[in-house]
Amino acid sequence: MHNKQLFAKFIDGDLLKLIKITYNIKNINNHIFTKKDLNDNNIITKLEEIKLVLYDYYLKCKGIKYLENITINRSVTILRQILKEFNYKITSRHKYNNRKKYIVYQIHKIKKISKDDLYMNFD
Repeated sequence: MHNKQLFAKFIDGDLLKLIKITYNIKNINNHIFTKKDLNDNNIITKLEEIKLVLYDYYLKCKGIKYLENITINRSVTILRQILKEFNYKITSRHKYNNRKKYIVYQIHKIKKISKDDLYMNFD
């Protein structure tokens, strides 16, 4: 899959490896994180270091939009966009701890829909 409205070229396995290292993802099929985890991991600094590599993949206008003035929220968006190219999605849910609300993110493999999933059986 290649999102031509977002990326100028195909995203390869090398970029996925770099993203996994940058975001400190040990197991992509079972990774849970919060914005605090990203902040503790200095994600903004790490993304600034690989910004030129990311610019090679993004369309120029989208690179300017997403890679300039990177914030924690944008770092989640960048991760979401790249993982989508490998059939992964990020889901979020609200959690409460000591009366404070925060968002927990989890990476999931996108299930491909087969023809059997589309058929309805009226037995």
